[in-house]
Amino acid sequence: MKARKRNETKQSAVTLKTVAEHVGLTPGTVSAVLNDSPASRSFPEHTKNRILAAVRELNYRPNFFARSLRVKRTYTIVVSPRR
Repeated sequence: MKARKRNETKQSAVTLKTVAEHVGLTPGTVSAVLNDSPASRSFPEHTKNRILAAVRELNYRPNFFARSLRVKRTYTIVVSPRR
């Protein structure tokens, strides 16, 4: 029974898709606004504000590893031992 309670109280990660569903928009729209892309200029200001409010409300944090895969950059530094 304890395992079930633990799983019920465990919150899942908030994804871009979760935010999009919360505001009733597509993930692409949410992504464009969050990245301040040129495409986001065509969205009304109140839509941008709704998205940003949802991001704060849901405590959305971008997934660093997913972004690393997407931009093909890891920001990893390799240190080798001295010989």
